[in-house]
Amino acid sequence: MGRVVFSEAGVQLVMPNEQDPDYANYGGDPTLGQRIPVVYDEDRRIAYIGNPGWQHMEVEKNQGLDPYGFFDLGFFGDPEWGGNELKWFNNEPLDHPYIAEALLEAGYQIDNPESREMDVVDDDADLWQVEDDPLDMGTFA
Repeated sequence: MGRVVFSEAGVQLVMPNEQDPDYANYGGDPTLGQRIPVVYDEDRRIAYIGNPGWQHMEVEKNQGLDPYGFFDLGFFGDPEWGGNELKWFNNEPLDHPYIAEALLEAGYQIDNPESREMDVVDDDADLWQVEDDPLDMGTFA
């Protein structure tokens, strides 16, 4: 495991593991430019960070993660890939603001620390309000 950075936001950042015997072989895909990959484990609240030009699968291998695990895959840091905005291939994780804050604390430049999904939430909506189920026959003894 690489160096761990604990953030005030409660998300851990794990930097690349330089002790990995394949460390020098990662990267080199010219289509990725200086894009920095992020592999986020939502259950453990850990963001694994790669080096510029790495692929997500290289981050997973470098950190000993299950290549078939359920991770959120993000990236930032290259003008061709959205610049310094933290972007996600699949759905933006709910912890996006905390991941961005942790990256800022670690010295990275992130231009969108707030969550885009948070903008669409209706603050007045009562999420616990559920309509009665017409098929509910009461409790069974």
